[in-house]
Amino acid sequence: MTHSRNFPIRSPVSELRPLMTVIYAYQFFWGILILAAFVGWGRIVQNSLGGDQREPVDWGLAAGWGMMASLVIGGFLSALGIVSRELLIGFVMGGAVFAYRDVYGFFTLNTRTAWLTVLLCFPLIVRYASAVHFHGMSCADDDIAYFPMIVKLLDTGTLIEPFSLRRLAGYGGHTFLQAFVGATGDENNAYLLDRGVALLVAFGLVIGAFDDLRQNRLLAVTLAVLLVVLLPFPLLNSASHLTGLALFLTLFRTLSRHLDRRSIGHAEIWLLGGLVAATGSLRAHYLLVAALTIIVFWLIFYRTQKEKIATYLYRLGYLGLASLVCLAPWMVLLQISSGTFLYPVFSGNHQPEFQNYSAPLDFISHLKVFLETIFHARLALFWMPALVFLFLRKNAAALSLYAASIFGTVAITWIFTYSDVENIHRYVAPFLNAAFIGTLMVFIKASLPLDSASSLDLKIRRYANGALVGVMVIVGGLMMVKDVQRMITHWDRVALSGSLRDQYAEMQKSIPTGAKVLAMVNYPYALDYRQHDIVNIDVPGAASPGQGMPFNQGPQKLKAYLQAYSISHLIFDDLNDRAACLYNRALWQYHRDAEIAAWQYGAPFYLDFMDNVEALARSERIVYRKNGFHVVALNSPLLK
Repeated sequence: MTHSRNFPIRSPVSELRPLMTVIYAYQFFWGILILAAFVGWGRIVQNSLGGDQREPVDWGLAAGWGMMASLVIGGFLSALGIVSRELLIGFVMGGAVFAYRDVYGFFTLNTRTAWLTVLLCFPLIVRYASAVHFHGMSCADDDIAYFPMIVKLLDTGTLIEPFSLRRLAGYGGHTFLQAFVGATGDENNAYLLDRGVALLVAFGLVIGAFDDLRQNRLLAVTLAVLLVVLLPFPLLNSASHLTGLALFLTLFRTLSRHLDRRSIGHAEIWLLGGLVAATGSLRAHYLLVAALTIIVFWLIFYRTQKEKIATYLYRLGYLGLASLVCLAPWMVLLQISSGTFLYPVFSGNHQPEFQNYSAPLDFISHLKVFLETIFHARLALFWMPALVFLFLRKNAAALSLYAASIFGTVAITWIFTYSDVENIHRYVAPFLNAAFIGTLMVFIKASLPLDSASSLDLKIRRYANGALVGVMVIVGGLMMVKDVQRMITHWDRVALSGSLRDQYAEMQKSIPTGAKVLAMVNYPYALDYRQHDIVNIDVPGAASPGQGMPFNQGPQKLKAYLQAYSISHLIFDDLNDRAACLYNRALWQYHRDAEIAAWQYGAPFYLDFMDNVEALARSERIVYRKNGFHVVALNSPLLK
């Protein structure tokens, strides 16, 4: 993920433009190769299914299954500590080989159909292209947590971050997927997986659901672009957004395959278990929604089959065991890293003094916040159609996903009282949008049987198609303008300059090789995790092992605590730098007196930690102080 490991970028930005073009083209096609690898591994999954379950599936569903397989395998690789750039590159290349038939199938399309398909997919292509290179990064999330975790996974083979709240809140599956991009690129390409490759997978899943509209392929493409690319979807940082959407759509499509069957076989149980585990590996609350989707579907499916209750419970328990086995490596790794195998049911390293989710409200105030959020247009637009769907009671797969998604939305809205509507929508959009899209697909397919000329008057069909294409051209055109502007604006920008990266390298050379270091710096992804055992702190006070990091007890208590965990060095930036995004004393002094409750609550922890590390810099041995960096050695005797 760093230039020094992959591309030797050290020149000023103005001199980088020719090289940036080469790097951009390379990463553009590498993302396509990752997509092909997902399809290829999905084909392997398909071939492993027995009996009539091996029926052909479209490339979108194969890609979803391949993403699932990658996450399940990634859990074992990460738990064993053997993830590496070379291994991931080989994984991608190996999977892509098995997608040769799908690639060949596109090039054998009728020339006119192929060109029209590309033309209709242009908003999708532009959106993917805009995700290849630098975005407006979220410095409070990506710079200090999500980017460094990718680098650390690739450098060390595993993901141990006991002082990181963001590591605690996820099993690490999304970081593993991002590492496919990081294996050849750097932090400037870190958005490619979620906003580019996963977008293509979601598109494939939707267009594959319309595969029976063979006589009107272009309409199917139009519908897929409208539902995936042009439907509003909240995005903030590089964390799991569209990867979550893709896996929930995969779960919906997989469940839909069983609606006309009498039972679900052993191979399919393991497939569904893998999907629950893979989806849950992305974010903790995804696991709840994925598991609940299965439970609701199981209740509906086996009720219609009139199976004995013992059979129902046995197969549901079997599926739960399959999910647990597939998720177990990620659970073990989270236990080692953050002290819990199931967060937030078991808090692990999350310290109870730091309430970063729920504001201390009385019941009436809590209920008011909840109702104002849940009925806000941002959320209601996506969950209220479920009322109609529940009334019609059609399609058990969509009904199950919608029921679970509404439950998940209600739970997140009730718990996250420190958050706002925009953030709540961001947390729930992957499954709520998937349920909305799945339901729309069910209604569209039921209302527009376009396989034959006799199914619908040709004139009406022509007008309907024209209206849909017109909507896509207008809305898609506006969105493409934004995407193109983003590419032009960010084309020759990099997340971190070569000179600043060199400063990080110089600073790190002052620390003895192999030393254990606690870091609180603005760009920890510039560190080399192969030289030292570095642990990062993203939100002071939120996550720390044992009894928790001491606050309001002075610097020597902090030193003793860190020494107890074999931490010998402490590194931090200039905490009085007002240009710093997060570790900025003036910023937290402002938030301490501001009206935003979540920031106001966290401010004392930031300020106390800053005071303590600066006090340790005065009382302990300084091994490096330059360019705003401080390296403090903590192995001197405690002061009395």
